[in-house]
Amino acid sequence: MFPLAVFVVLMTFTAFGISGSSTPLLATDAGSGDSVVFGLPRSIRSDEWIVHTPMVISQVENDSPRYGDVGVGSHDMSILSDLPVLDWTAVFHPNHWAYPILPIDNAYAFDWWSVGAILVLGTYCFLLVVTGSLRWSILGALFLYGSPYLHWWYTASVFTAIGWMAFAGAFLLVAVTSTGRRRIVFSALGAFSLVCFALVIYPPWQIPAAIAVAGVTSGALWTRWRTNAASLRSIVTAGAVMAVLTLIPLGVFVLTRRPAMNAIAHTVYPGARVIPGGSLPWTHLFSSWFGLNYLTNGSGMRGALFPNESEASSFLFLGVTLLFALPLVWRFVAPLGDRLRGVMIATVAVMALFLTQLFVGLPKIVARVTYLSVVPEPRTLIGLGFSSMVLVVAIGVSLERFEIPRRTKWFATAVLVSVSAVCVIGLAQDFRSVHAAMGSRLIAVAVIAAVASAALYFWRPLVSVGVIALFGLMVSVPVNPLVNGISQARDSLVVSKVRTISSAPNGDGAWVAETYPLASLLTTAGVQNLSGVNLYPNVAAWEIIDPSHTYENAWNRYSQAVWSFDTNLKAAVVALPQADMVEVKINPCDPVLDKFNLRHIVTEARVAAPCLRLQEESVGPYGVPVFFYERTPVGIPSSEGWTVR
Repeated sequence: MFPLAVFVVLMTFTAFGISGSSTPLLATDAGSGDSVVFGLPRSIRSDEWIVHTPMVISQVENDSPRYGDVGVGSHDMSILSDLPVLDWTAVFHPNHWAYPILPIDNAYAFDWWSVGAILVLGTYCFLLVVTGSLRWSILGALFLYGSPYLHWWYTASVFTAIGWMAFAGAFLLVAVTSTGRRRIVFSALGAFSLVCFALVIYPPWQIPAAIAVAGVTSGALWTRWRTNAASLRSIVTAGAVMAVLTLIPLGVFVLTRRPAMNAIAHTVYPGARVIPGGSLPWTHLFSSWFGLNYLTNGSGMRGALFPNESEASSFLFLGVTLLFALPLVWRFVAPLGDRLRGVMIATVAVMALFLTQLFVGLPKIVARVTYLSVVPEPRTLIGLGFSSMVLVVAIGVSLERFEIPRRTKWFATAVLVSVSAVCVIGLAQDFRSVHAAMGSRLIAVAVIAAVASAALYFWRPLVSVGVIALFGLMVSVPVNPLVNGISQARDSLVVSKVRTISSAPNGDGAWVAETYPLASLLTTAGVQNLSGVNLYPNVAAWEIIDPSHTYENAWNRYSQAVWSFDTNLKAAVVALPQADMVEVKINPCDPVLDKFNLRHIVTEARVAAPCLRLQEESVGPYGVPVFFYERTPVGIPSSEGWTVR
């Protein structure tokens, strides 16, 4: 019934075209229009409304091509950012399956909610196979879904990295205890899940997700082998079938995407990035208890202790504080021979690995072998969040099955309550010390929620986790608004003007804009957009702008490009304001732009140049004036910059 309920919710939102996009901010009224059904679009979710959704719209309305002329040169759209592409790889992106058959508003709604469904159902199946408890599997899935981390970062990769790995682990565990055709079928389903996981292609979330799920799965496999529920032969057979069926499509993918994959691997950022570990503030683990504060006054708290709401987000880490009380009850909740003992041992080991990397730093060899050396510390939280949830659920199941002496329960409860209270109150004091906009009432709510769930856990574990799950859903799901369709972006004044100009006689040619919002609207309009996001560096295209590689350290990365125009410049200057932002300063009449057939420039300020003619004026997001210039080629217009792939 639970999967059916999830499916009904998904289909309902899809039918009404309701998503959680903040793209109404791209409209002239900046999100105050009738399309916002509930909540507020959030500018801090810029990865979604400025980057991802405009690229999705561009892809769909251009018939989902493999290559898109967005950014400096063409880019393979099947590599990053989870964009719909109509080729064989679409089979392994189920959240994209609606785009060829439904109107874009409904298909986008399906895309938006299906990634959450993948997380919920994958976690539910995994917990059901591991624990055998239906109610704990449902509660654990909802507990994880109600994590502020997932909703402040709301992208397909953060949900599906965990969801598909959880499905793969569940199918493997069923396969090793099955025989004949059933083993092959479940191994094949596991392989399908692994390919879907691999094609997420966002290693900072995939690596900790894989470590967490694989670690817990290994504990469950050990228990099954030890109790003769699975033989070594069945484990090897199922694993071999999964490996072969996984490696075949992944091998084809790598071979057919080699140029783009090589470009990504050799980037300065993130390719050459090394994370030593050991520098995450301990307070970050408990920021989600203050979800109501960030939900109601995130901008007031922004920069106080953490850079912004997304970077501040975390999980409700009851499992971490539970580690302090676990030694007191271990022999009761995990007796020798118990079916969940191996799961708990493996889960604690995985959590110890993550916590060591976060607060101490792993030995270099361990960090390299686990690939945690390439994972920014805040991204590691996704693996810690999943394993923490598993520990809470596994011990909760055991608490219902075994009798624990009352004195032991009281001691364990005292420890759990004390640690939870100290951690939450300590973070509250840190917020107060930097004068963050945090009221006493909401601090009290956070402390009460943390302490109450801790106090109940060893006595009424199901109620305790239910309280946390409800609290998490309350402070995380409303992060994103409910929006009817994505027409405010698709039909905005700027997009309509761009489409009118580009469809007119002699309206062909590439475009460039000088700000993020304007660049994203050009992407939304589906035109060749030199100022779009560079999913990876198209080296040959950048060499047209920087033939001597003078600025390679700046452009050889994943980046958003900011363009500015200076008629006094004789050659382009490329700067690096921040790790994922490239600033290109150029003369609008520079002949190098002819090699991209640049014919249109969109700005928020008037520009005077001999090659420019003011063509139109309009209004952009937040009512800002927008000027459309037609650019006359200085030399011979060419599409050279868009041809190298």
